[in-house]
Amino acid sequence: MDKFDRQILSLLQLDGRASWTELAERINLSTSATLRRVQALQEAGVIQGYRAMLDADKLGYEVRAFVEVNVDRASTALVEQFRRRIAALPQVISCYMVSGSVDFVLEVVSPDIKSHADFIENSILKLRGVKDASSKIVFRTIKAPAPYAVDSGSSYSIAK
Repeated sequence: MDKFDRQILSLLQLDGRASWTELAERINLSTSATLRRVQALQEAGVIQGYRAMLDADKLGYEVRAFVEVNVDRASTALVEQFRRRIAALPQVISCYMVSGSVDFVLEVVSPDIKSHADFIENSILKLRGVKDASSKIVFRTIKAPAPYAVDSGSSYSIAK
């Protein structure tokens, strides 16, 4: 990955709707060369997709919580079933398997605190293999998910 690839990635993280011409102008490369580089980054899986960033409050999600879940890890089948079921729940907007005293951390959105409590009680705690769950309610977002730093230290290689 060279400086042009890093510049493309940095710019697209800030504005995924930028045209090829805009990108090319900003990195001082031809439009066709820029397009080839973006396509190579997509094919290599470095660029996984493009999304619109939405305002959770304006969509009616007043509660955001990080839910720590412990599961019975003695059964690989139960853990896999948990992962599949969690992935299918629209209230869970992200899920991470983590190290430490908990097994999974879920990011969950709900319209209100009652809905969140109902979701934990009726959806999470009733999943087979779940031993316990604990919610950490977000009071204020200090730093939302930000673009990745794409510096010259990247060792990723893209065949061109």
